Amino acid sequence: MIETTPFNILPRPGLAGEWVPGDFFRKMKREEICREGRPLEVDLGCGDGSFLIGMAQQFPERDFLGVERLLAG
Repeated sequence: MIETTPFNILPRPGLAGEWVPGDFFRKMKREEICREGRPLEVDLGCGDGSFLIGMAQQFPERDFLGVERLLAG
């Protein structure tokens, strides 16, 4: 697994949490963002992530990735 330097981490159970990559333009490898052999569900425009947290609790055998764009104030 390639080590990354996260910018902001909000601890949650398991591998969940907020993660901002150190380099937005580097191609990511799947194993950097999810566990091997597990289905990955992606939610573009996930808001505060509450929907994904509920889905992750309901389907613990899957990994979930939410993407949200934040605009500077």
